[in-house]
Amino acid sequence: MYREKLNPHSLTAQKQRQAIQTWYEPALRVLNELLAEAQQNLRQRRYNEANAAVPRHKFKEQLQRRFRIQWALINDIEKSLLNADKIEMMGGYIKPKAGEQ
Repeated sequence: MYREKLNPHSLTAQKQRQAIQTWYEPALRVLNELLAEAQQNLRQRRYNEANAAVPRHKFKEQLQRRFRIQWALINDIEKSLLNADKIEMMGGYIKPKAGEQ
């Protein structure tokens, strides 16, 4: 039986959007783990933990290493999370919205 390969360039817009949305949970899980590390670092230095955020490049590298996905897909996931109002971006830093933890 022939199975279509998951190539974002050959999928319809709706299927492509759904394929990207399947990465929301794993991406947010990775982001929350990285945020916990950043909060721990601030706690050790006796700074306000509410200021914790994760460098975007570190988040993207972790997604690439853990799930072995292409950089273009990682950028699409990040943009989609931002458009879905699940994350906040502050320059080169990223953190989940308050309700997404």
